[in-house]
Amino acid sequence: MALNNKIGIITCGLLLTSLGIVSSASAIEFDGEGLDADGGFHVRMVPPSNDSEKYALNELIDELAPGWGITSGGEWNCNDDYTSCKLVYNGTEWTDEAYTIIYEYDSTVKTVIDSVIKDYKVPEGGFFINDAELMKYWAFGGDNLAAVSSKIKEALSNYNINLVVDVRGGGADPLMTHNIGEAKVFYNDTLYAVLNNPSEPTRVMAPHIFFVEDGSKDLMLSLMNRFVAIYGEEARNAVGMQATGQKVRDFVDSSDEFYDYFKDYLDAFVYEMNISQGQLGDTYMIAIVADSDKIETVSGVNSTDVLTNINIKTPAENMPGDTATYAENLGSEDEGMKEDFGDKFYAYEIGLYSASIDSMISDAEVGFTVSIPVPEILKDVSEISAFWKNFETGELEEHPATIVGDNAVFDTTHFSTYILAESRERPAEDEEEPSGEAEPEDDTVVPGAPDTGSKIGGISSVAASLPIFGAVFVATSVMVFVLSKRK
Repeated sequence: MALNNKIGIITCGLLLTSLGIVSSASAIEFDGEGLDADGGFHVRMVPPSNDSEKYALNELIDELAPGWGITSGGEWNCNDDYTSCKLVYNGTEWTDEAYTIIYEYDSTVKTVIDSVIKDYKVPEGGFFINDAELMKYWAFGGDNLAAVSSKIKEALSNYNINLVVDVRGGGADPLMTHNIGEAKVFYNDTLYAVLNNPSEPTRVMAPHIFFVEDGSKDLMLSLMNRFVAIYGEEARNAVGMQATGQKVRDFVDSSDEFYDYFKDYLDAFVYEMNISQGQLGDTYMIAIVADSDKIETVSGVNSTDVLTNINIKTPAENMPGDTATYAENLGSEDEGMKEDFGDKFYAYEIGLYSASIDSMISDAEVGFTVSIPVPEILKDVSEISAFWKNFETGELEEHPATIVGDNAVFDTTHFSTYILAESRERPAEDEEEPSGEAEPEDDTVVPGAPDTGSKIGGISSVAASLPIFGAVFVATSVMVFVLSKRK
């Protein structure tokens, strides 16, 4: 359902014909876009419970009906639960009648998110982003600095919740990228909460300090080698560094709000790092410090879907920092699947999704470990496998699962539609079964050429040239589904 743009009005006796509808000065009429046919504004959020959420609702109304809102100068004309509000145009003229506001959200998701954010707390000094995560942000781009922070993911229990921190409270100083302010909590493009504590705002801090091994004689080369180990040799051609001859103390002093963080590195030399490709390709001021103890091991993905509780882990280090689980229950009604499995199965669409590259990541040689709660229909089955059907050959690929608690855990190297059903084959007794953790391999990053034109699960796919420095850095033949946007 399209929910934006054209609304016709008359204001101060002027006919706004560009909006295409003639109406009274105090009325908004349905035109198939902003105001729905049922006479209400449909918004993808929960009913507001604090002032920040009320203002978020105001923003959503403005998106649906540009120029219109529900507040002017702190005045609100709504009922107690904000399901009915008068609207104001450009902050001056209020409608005579109230309009219904219909909130579209999933109550189950709300329950989970409420339990997660109940204990949400900003650490002293804020959520810090380590140097490798910052490089991912610069390389992949996107508009959400908070999405790359492993510390924020941990604070949200590794659920695939998207936390967006108000950029108006931050900035990009020479040696620090930061956002400070209220935090909006999204799942599946629906707003579930706005976290706003003026005395303890959400702070996301990304110091431009990169660490290399002690004893490194050429700090620039050492840093380059560190990131080449993650992203591949192509990084040498896409990243340039040069010394500035200045030190950190030339950019910060004791009056700076970030001074306490930089005070131990005042004599570190500052370099210019130029990223020639990537969505945020630009020149950044960075400091390079030789301190082996500060080097962060680049994390892979550990993400659980809020609605289905499906978890995906991978040790792959070079995926976008906002990569998270995508999962959808498909159920057990598909007639084609019944031909293969009878009535005792349950199907899922699973994969990894990155908003920064707006793509589903479906394939990687390094592999994934998937954990799916055993559905009720299979609770009495002793041995379960996950099946993937090759729609070109008609063959079923079986992935024997290990039952860990209430979950079926299996390993795979690609994503698509998977069906849980009773096992047909079991591994030999001496064969290692999934442990619930994806184990890294020696050669986790193999830059390779795209493998285009294949079919996976009946869905056309193309090989991903993920925009890390404009090259392919996830393992060879990474596949990205051509899917409609997430619902």
